[in-house]
Parts: sequence; C-alpha cells; structure tokens
Amino acid sequence: MADNTENQNLEGGSSQQIGSSNVEMLMKSMADMRQHQLLLGERLGILPPRHNSGSSGQVSNQGDMIMPTRNQNQLGQLLHQYLKLSPEIFSGSPPDPEKAEEWLQNAEHILEHVSNDRGTWVNLVTFKFLGSSRDWWNAVMKAEGGTMTWNRFKDLFMDKYVPDAARDRKFSEFMSLTKGGMSVSAYNDKFIRFSRYGADFITTGEAKAKRFIRGLDPEMRKHLSCLRIKTYEDSLNRSLDYEK
Repeated sequence: MADNTENQNLEGGSSQQIGSSNVEMLMKSMADMRQHQLLLGERLGILPPRHNSGSSGQVSNQGDMIMPTRNQNQLGQLLHQYLKLSPEIFSGSPPDPEKAEEWLQNAEHILEHVSNDRGTWVNLVTFKFLGSSRDWWNAVMKAEGGTMTWNRFKDLFMDKYVPDAARDRKFSEFMSLTKGGMSVSAYNDKFIRFSRYGADFITTGEAKAKRFIRGLDPEMRKHLSCLRIKTYEDSLNRSLDYEK
C-alpha cells in the first residue's frame, strides 16, 4: 500500500511538482547502485579504498554516497516528465508473459519521449516496480554489483518474466491461430498481438500475408489465395472487403 501511495503522490497534485521525499528516494536508489559499484571495485582491487574526506559528493549519515545537487535536479525533472506520461506500475504477479512484454514495450516507448540518455532509463522504469518485482530488482542489483545498462536490464527482465518456454508457447499459438467465429478486425487484432512471437517466421511482407490468409475461414481463404497477394496490408484489406 505504501508503494502505491508513493506513486500516486508523484503522479497527482495540482502543483505538478515532484515531492522532495520522492526524489530523495530515487536518489537513494541510485546512491545504492553507486555504492555497490564502488565496493565491488575495491574488493576486486580495481579501485583504491575510499576516504570520506576525499569524496567529491556528499555523504549521508548512513554513509551512502549522494549525487551532486545538479544531477538530482536533472534526474528529478526526467522523473517528472516520465510520470506525466502515465507509465503503468509493474508487479510481475500473477505471472503473465504477454502482459510483461507489453509493459516493457510501452515503458520503452515512453522513455524514448523523455530522454535520449539511456543511462537514466533503468532508474526511471524501475521506479514503477511494485511488490515482487521490486524484490526481484533489489536482488538483481546486489548480484550485478550495482551497475546496469538498458540492454542488460531488458535481457534480465525477459529472462525473468518472458522466459523461452513462454515464448515457445506463444509461437505455437501464433502458428495455429485461425479466424474462427471472429470478425476480420478481431482476428487481425489478435494476429498483430501474437505476430511478434513469430517474427523469425514472417520475415517478409509476403510471408506475413500468407500466414494471415492461412488463418481465414475456408471460403475466404480460397478466394484470397487466387489473388496472388504479396503484402500483409493487401491481405487485410481484401479480407475486409470480402466480409462486407
């Protein structure tokens, strides 16, 4: 409940300002990442031991490295912009590979409109983690030593929430998808949603059109098969015309 309240407080409010406590929470998360990185470097002998007196940043009462105020303000502004676009919360429970992949795609689409600096994306997107996903993320950061690129984050996210076995099942569903009692529009919506799992199979417009036509009702399929259709768009338009 506390996590929901934190996110609601950030997204709402007439002042359109991000509360300092919420920004501090995000900064604390980033500081933890940096702290893990530094500790790992020291243990591996890559970095010399640190001394508080020589630190370029401020140190909190708990010993956490704090980012310079200028960086706090920049990240706070990015967080504000990100939350204004209403990204969804992700808990990962109950498990749903299709929804997890859609969440990641939607989050990436929003992030592209917030910043070109992918170095900030992981911090922004994980701010919307809740419950079990936040627990998973905390464990990942400890295992990774506190550093994370966007591509590495996506790989780990997919391994956790959209494993290969789930993708194989979705591929089978895509390959066996038929129109059945659906309208052409409804069949097309489902075809598009599942087609990402068969991307390696429908690598050309013609291959995509053939797969679309193969799932149509027998009479409609027979009619379109005689037209030598070469593109998916044409197969859809011809199907809609035939349905009228």
